[in-house]
Amino acid sequence: MEERRITTEEQTEQMENENIQKEGQEKKFTQTDVDRIIKERLSRQKNSHAEEVSEANKAKEQELAGKETEIKQREARLNCKEYLIENELPTALLDVIDTSDSESFKEKTEKVMKIFGTRRQVAPLASTEPHMHNDAIASAFQNPAHRPKPFGYQGED
Repeated sequence: MEERRITTEEQTEQMENENIQKEGQEKKFTQTDVDRIIKERLSRQKNSHAEEVSEANKAKEQELAGKETEIKQREARLNCKEYLIENELPTALLDVIDTSDSESFKEKTEKVMKIFGTRRQVAPLASTEPHMHNDAIASAFQNPAHRPKPFGYQGED
């Protein structure tokens, strides 16, 4: 279509140039010629302006669509994080499991937690090593006289 406009423009300019050359330096146009030339140029200008506006609108729509998807992703990640916090699960799962869909995230998290369970840290067991009675510190605390007194309020009775 652009080639068509260019050829129309070129034809109009060629006709104008031919008319100028035929009659010398001065060209007299009739009112219909002037009206036709003005209409052609106005229509070209309107078409080019309409195309520029439509391209600008498309660019804005694409930008808005990109922002909208970004907001949806953030919202879904936030929902997933809230789910983990409510269920007292590690938030490190956010980096491991896809957070684009909160429902599928919940299902996958439940599967992972079934597999690995909620491993709680257990207090360490007492030492299984035999006691060395030759140790000077250990032997000092074996004497009941060296045990601390229970803490309590010592008031007047």
